[in-house]
Amino acid sequence: MRSDPRLFVADDLFAQNVVNLTQQQNHYIVNVMRGQLGQSVTLFNGRHGEWQAQIIAVNKKFASLQVTHLLRDQIVTPEIHLYFSPLKQEPLRFLIEKATELNVTHLHPLKTARTHTTHYNAEKLQRITIEAAEQCERLTLPQWHDILTFDQLIQCISSVKQAYIADERRPSINITQHDVSLPLHLIIGPEGGFTPDEFEAFSQLPHVKFIKLSSSILRAETAALTMLAQIQQYL
Repeated sequence: MRSDPRLFVADDLFAQNVVNLTQQQNHYIVNVMRGQLGQSVTLFNGRHGEWQAQIIAVNKKFASLQVTHLLRDQIVTPEIHLYFSPLKQEPLRFLIEKATELNVTHLHPLKTARTHTTHYNAEKLQRITIEAAEQCERLTLPQWHDILTFDQLIQCISSVKQAYIADERRPSINITQHDVSLPLHLIIGPEGGFTPDEFEAFSQLPHVKFIKLSSSILRAETAALTMLAQIQQYL
């Protein structure tokens, strides 16, 4: 189990570079991790791999780290696009955290006819992705996209090779019975499901496949995570 603190930073990472922590990161290092001079900290920025650094200056308001050596090279992460309707605060937090842990690379909020919530705190959700990436040791952050209308979604997925929709209300088969290829485009409906008109629009796209996740009707966040867990075998 990792013992060093692990932080996402915006700075370039290379040997001997000095990184100054944000106020929130400084609070974490000083007050939570009890950081001291010379202590090791692991850094990543989504571009230059993962690096070891050491604390070279620290007090209650300020901390600086000096980058020492490379731990892991940056890797290309398989593209996983997740399209989902925003949920209430706690289910949405849970969904974003676990989607990050399960290597989603693109997050696409979606407004459908039955979407109940369209307002969300993008800054807060970005912090959730950062914290989840720090904890699960992935080298990148998911990329956030602007909220899509349903018509924009149809336009967006009309040009992809394959897209998969989780749905227990229509005849569908398990994702393992499909010839799955990357990049993956996964679509989760709102809490009330897609409307008949929306299903009709999907049916006009032959590359859109319906998949069955359970014999029960799943909550939106449960469906998303079940779907993501099932596709890990293809990564």
